[in-house]
Amino acid sequence: MYNMNIIFTVVALFVLIQLARHVLGITIKNCTFNYEKRDSRYTLFLDNVFGGTISSIKTVRANDINSVIKLKNSMDVNISDAIYFNDVWGNSPSNLK
Repeated sequence: MYNMNIIFTVVALFVLIQLARHVLGITIKNCTFNYEKRDSRYTLFLDNVFGGTISSIKTVRANDINSVIKLKNSMDVNISDAIYFNDVWGNSPSNLK
């Protein structure tokens, strides 16, 4: 288990953080995630992550997936102020619930 505290304050490409595994404490803040070519994977996939904050992010959700963030074997991850666009950046912004 790694102790990882990452604060992103710049625009991030989709591939910058797609998968976080075996992490104790992660912070992802003020990030945008988009794809150049349509991609049906989750924006963020957290596997075995314990404790974290995801806040002030914007991303695109492909039409053929139902979620932009996937938590697997993870606990105490708080998500706030997250917005996703439907299939194309700027299209029908929705708050992530």
